[in-house]
Amino acid sequence: MNENYQKIEGLLERVRSMRRWRRAEWLLLLGLSAGLALFSLPAIVFPILSGWPRILFRLGFILTAVGAAGVFAFALARGRESLDAAALAVERHNPWLKNSLINAVQLARAKNQSGAAAAFSQDFLAEHLAYTAAGLDRIDLAPALSRAPLKRPAIVAGILAAQLALQLVILPAGRASGAFRSLLTEPWALPQAGPAGPALPLTAGDFTLSYFFPPYSGIEPQKVEHTNGDIAALRGALVTIETRVLEPLQEAAVVTSSGARHEMKVDGGTRLQAELVVSETGTWHIEGVGHDGKRRAEPGSHQIVADDDLAPKIELLLPTADLELAAEGSLEISWSADDDFGLREVAFVYQRDSKEERLLLQAWQDDGRTRLTGDYKLALQEIKAKSGDRIPFCLEAVDNDEVSGGKAGRTPTLVLTVFSARKQHRELLTRMDEFLNLLIDHLAGHIGGELGSRQAAFDLAGNEQKLLAEGLQVVATLSDLLSDLKTDEFAEEIMIDALNDMSYRYPARLAERSAILGKRTSISGAERDQLMTARVRYRRDLENDILFIDKMIKKQRVDDLLSEADDLYKARADLASLLEEYRRTGDPLLLDKLQKTMEELQSAFASLARRMAEMRKELPEEFVNADAMKDANLSDLASEMERLRQALVDGDMESAMAMAEQFLSQMGEWMSQMEKSADQLGQGMSAETMSRINEIEKRLQDMIGRQRGVEDELREIQELAQSRTPGDDEIKRLKSEINQALNTYRQAVDEGQESFMGLNPSPQGKPAGWEPRQDRQRMAQSQRYDQLRSLADQMRRALEDGDLKRAEGLGRQLESGQRQSRQALEEMQEQMDLQPPQRAGACRRAGGRADNALAAAMSTLKSLEA
Repeated sequence: MNENYQKIEGLLERVRSMRRWRRAEWLLLLGLSAGLALFSLPAIVFPILSGWPRILFRLGFILTAVGAAGVFAFALARGRESLDAAALAVERHNPWLKNSLINAVQLARAKNQSGAAAAFSQDFLAEHLAYTAAGLDRIDLAPALSRAPLKRPAIVAGILAAQLALQLVILPAGRASGAFRSLLTEPWALPQAGPAGPALPLTAGDFTLSYFFPPYSGIEPQKVEHTNGDIAALRGALVTIETRVLEPLQEAAVVTSSGARHEMKVDGGTRLQAELVVSETGTWHIEGVGHDGKRRAEPGSHQIVADDDLAPKIELLLPTADLELAAEGSLEISWSADDDFGLREVAFVYQRDSKEERLLLQAWQDDGRTRLTGDYKLALQEIKAKSGDRIPFCLEAVDNDEVSGGKAGRTPTLVLTVFSARKQHRELLTRMDEFLNLLIDHLAGHIGGELGSRQAAFDLAGNEQKLLAEGLQVVATLSDLLSDLKTDEFAEEIMIDALNDMSYRYPARLAERSAILGKRTSISGAERDQLMTARVRYRRDLENDILFIDKMIKKQRVDDLLSEADDLYKARADLASLLEEYRRTGDPLLLDKLQKTMEELQSAFASLARRMAEMRKELPEEFVNADAMKDANLSDLASEMERLRQALVDGDMESAMAMAEQFLSQMGEWMSQMEKSADQLGQGMSAETMSRINEIEKRLQDMIGRQRGVEDELREIQELAQSRTPGDDEIKRLKSEINQALNTYRQAVDEGQESFMGLNPSPQGKPAGWEPRQDRQRMAQSQRYDQLRSLADQMRRALEDGDLKRAEGLGRQLESGQRQSRQALEEMQEQMDLQPPQRAGACRRAGGRADNALAAAMSTLKSLEA
């Protein structure tokens, strides 16, 4: 095999070796935990058992210990994992590889096995290996080799070790080792029946009771002397009973009302000692056999009162009422819980398909804390919430009762309703389409107005009133759309910023035009020129915004499609991993997992197919006709999935393995082709939008062409009339120079504005409240640029009309406006450190060129006046 494959194989061999060590460490920790648990159990249970339960416990303990040792030895000696499994482990934590490692291993194996008969060429294999080897340096191996899985068994082993140490400290000296020794060495004698007949009275008194409470309670041991023998303690407490009897006994036992017997240690015939675990409320008394072989028993009994560990209380602080969230969203949870002895865990309990499920939110070690608060951000994906789900839920707190099992307390039930953020995003994209159509219609109205304004009888004032009304409708629609977009989790920030900018520009532009029109029913002269200049600026804004919005809508629709493929990638990777594990182990228990994974894969594929069908209506024609969309034979892939699933159901694993190999390969190729087509879609406009704008522009160009023909004829007549005037050539030359300087000035202003719109404050140059300030300053500077362009156009028209005095006045206004623009830009740079430096420099250079061009125009204008 070639050098690239050797690099890949070397990496995977290293991963496989390290993962084997991690597995051995995990098994050692697990074995240590099992050993600690087995060693600590006899000290608690064995002393309180007698008769058959004692014998059965001994037998079960020994069998369990031997079985655990055998299982541990077998697991430790199991064979190492395959290269395929190592590749999948690496790809699970490096999703950008997109199965390239596992494909490289499997393709190389297939080539070695089939040789020249392989279904792919040597060149294809070499190219794939070279591509995969080139990305090896980017692979992050740390997650795949992490010791994080060792954390839980290490914690368990530590807790068991601490529990064993605490047990050795709390229990009477030698009890643990004595119990363990008795369990292993005590004779296997069957229990014998006691003496028959009625019991004789037994006199006992002056009881001494020593209480040893469960470790989780945190209560210190207590000793009570000179009592009547009544016991009252927390359920699970160990009580040592010491007393004297008047009648000598050779053996004795404590007998409870439940029938349990606890053998007593007899010292000197009259001193008795026994241990009793308080498990339930009842009574107890002493029975024994005297030296004469007769049975004796106390005529009365002593009380046992078992105090219960109360269930914990928990309060849900957030949320406080039923709520609705997106399936892709998160639920913010906050709680407060308390218990009489200590808390163990808090869980999120919810219902799905009439079944109750639990998700652990937080767990604590047994540190005796009785009041705790906490927060948790629950991603709804953790509970597999889907759009339309209605999920009743509550929080459950469990205490640390180690005797009767943890008791639980719950909060009142709330209801979580799930809506789809993806669905909301798609609805907003549809609304953006409608807004785009509104902008195009509005643009058509302006183009029609410009065509009509060239006719003498055109009602410019009436047309302006109509366009202003349409503009107000655009602004209102824009405001509603922008408000909803800010709640869209998948909205592009650049789109929101662009619409924000439009929401500032459009009202200002419309207000400027409305002020020019005023209450006039007709408009002419300088006001007409001013209004037409404002309308041209407005139309150019419309054209730019239409181009940008159309591009962004298309981009977001393609992104939406690719997001649907995420679930498909995951299901495909899970299926490949399970198939590899089944191929390696042959474990029949994996069949259920394989069938479930196939169902998830089919569901994800069906969702993607539905989305693609919808997008044939929503996306531009050039994407629908792309290779991936035309060649995507979805029905064939769906049929192959169904055949594979049926083979798994029928248990035909040989056929299933063959079909799975082919299916996974075809699906990988198809998904790669789809992504490639999406990447190559480009940034052009959709065909429909471009067609509509081209049609409008063609009408405008035809009209402008006819108008220019008329203007050319008029210009020829004027030139003929002026040819008889002395000094005509010099005047023409000076006017031409001024016009050329004004053209240069206007280009410099355009370049300066374009560079300015791409500037933003640096992170260090963002003072408090900088965003609204930046928006106001940006709009003001943009208006200055527009005003400078308008003044330059008016100055050119004044020169054409021969009004040199008016041209000079407009030039002075241009000089003043240019200074104000330069000063404002310098102030913004000083306050906010505008970035990037390249754009800031381009903006300054454009301003310098504008200054020079304006100075040249004014100098030439003075020569013309002279």
